[in-house]
Amino acid sequence: MRNTKTREEILSFLTKNHQAYTPYEIARTLKINPVTVYRVLEFFKSEKRIHHISSLGKWSACHCEEKTQNDHGFMICRKCESVEEFSLPHVCIHHNNFQCEEHITEVFGLCKKCY
Repeated sequence: MRNTKTREEILSFLTKNHQAYTPYEIARTLKINPVTVYRVLEFFKSEKRIHHISSLGKWSACHCEEKTQNDHGFMICRKCESVEEFSLPHVCIHHNNFQCEEHITEVFGLCKKCY
């Protein structure tokens, strides 16, 4: 799929900072139809270029060099809502006939700027 102006605009918006945004915040800020934003976010998620932070219902650009999406965690500041991504050692194991496909670690607290 080709990279459109809208896709570039959304990805640029997400990568410029370390905040996470709802699709509606992105749509409102960039003046783009929310349905289009949802489609673009899902596309970039499938390309492993952004992450969906489920507990917040927000999306953040992938800042890790390794684009696996399976071994990342997020440190989320409760005060300024900054999001820092970090890599985790691969800890999923085959246990009791269960194969881990994805795990997400979300750590909440205060960033260095806010504590």
